[in-house]
Amino acid sequence: MSSMLTYRYENFHKFKKNGIYHQGKEEIMDGTGNGLKIFYINKVGEDESKAYVLKIVESSKGKYSVKETKGGKQSDSEVDEKELVAMLKGNKQIGNFGSHVVNFLTKERGTYK
Repeated sequence: MSSMLTYRYENFHKFKKNGIYHQGKEEIMDGTGNGLKIFYINKVGEDESKAYVLKIVESSKGKYSVKETKGGKQSDSEVDEKELVAMLKGNKQIGNFGSHVVNFLTKERGTYK
């Protein structure tokens, strides 16, 4: 079975404010074969300890590997879809992107062919 991308969302920004670079990236990719991948980063300045990174990869049907880096510390966990939706709804770090991902997971996923 070949892999086919059925949904892709990307948003990237980078700007300099008061001499400090700000950058952010939001990404959702879903398809047959590779499953769902979600990526979010928000970085201010060059200090990696102040960056926030969230990586979510579908490890098997309905199971997700979550890697979150906050304040220079990384945490890994495995969650099911219900736990993932709850985690995204409660995550204030990712702002509106969280509600976009929740909407995709609960209403849109599987409707793109």
